[in-house]
Amino acid sequence: MWGWTWDHAGNRTAVKGLINPFWIAVNLLLRAMGLYGDPSTGSDPGGGPGPSSAAQLATFVLPSLVVGDGSGVAEIAADQVAAILGAGTETQFQFQGVISSQKPFRDWLTEVLNCCLGFYTWEFGQLKLGCRINASAVDAYTAGNMLFQSLRLAPIQSAFEHLVLSFADVAYQYQANTAEYCDKSHAAYYGRGGSPLTSQMHSVGCSRSARRSELRPRGRARKSAA
Repeated sequence: MWGWTWDHAGNRTAVKGLINPFWIAVNLLLRAMGLYGDPSTGSDPGGGPGPSSAAQLATFVLPSLVVGDGSGVAEIAADQVAAILGAGTETQFQFQGVISSQKPFRDWLTEVLNCCLGFYTWEFGQLKLGCRINASAVDAYTAGNMLFQSLRLAPIQSAFEHLVLSFADVAYQYQANTAEYCDKSHAAYYGRGGSPLTSQMHSVGCSRSARRSELRPRGRARKSAA
């Protein structure tokens, strides 16, 4: 379907067949706020002039999506990386699915961003998107840079060790299929190797088993944030 995208300078483009999940998230926001218009014609569905680019840009943080140097989340999603299955390359993160049922915008936003290691927050009323592509340390917390006895640590409770991901598989004419991942070593450490904690998740935008890449970064060299 059609959707709006922008470059780092704020120039707007209407794209037919939008597959970048981060730009899809932005277009979801524009629809929810009544600022989507008709990208195919640039007009309002009622026949009047469509929403201005400035009005749309005021709803989200553009530098979080596109910077111009490849570090924006929309640029990361569009990277060409080595294919997991077969030879050649493929787009790192792409969305192929149907957004049809009525849900709160926040729920749809979470489901779309689950397809691309994405997350969101709000910055002064604007939607700001991020991508968990880099897990390196930024700062070191030591006794020299924290208040005395201010650190409190608590064990993290495991949500799951065995994940069953359901999706509409394009290889089987979009019939329901599943992909599984199990952290056996973690389950064995807690004495439940034979019955790990199990959780189920549906991915609305993944259509191939190779898209398990949405659950973990690969292909792109991780940047050091130190």
